[in-house]
Amino acid sequence: MVPASVGVQCVDCVREGARVTRADEGPFGGRRSADPRITSLVLIGMNVAVFVAVLLTGGTYGRLSYALSISPLGQCLVDDASGSYYPGATAA
Repeated sequence: MVPASVGVQCVDCVREGARVTRADEGPFGGRRSADPRITSLVLIGMNVAVFVAVLLTGGTYGRLSYALSISPLGQCLVDDASGSYYPGATAA
């Protein structure tokens, strides 16, 4: 018997579990990256690119900043200037 976190298991069950476990596959069938650091570098690069794009289009008061952010007034800033959270919807 082999001690486990759920009690004890027989040696054959542990051996079978190790044989059928797919170490290189993710939970939804995707492959793991050969170098996980690349994921972090790509995410950092995407954040820097969005930051630079916001700065180039006017910073805090630019159109891209409004498109990517949530208004502190709790309103969705839509292009039709209605101020409605659901553009085109009428009152019930």
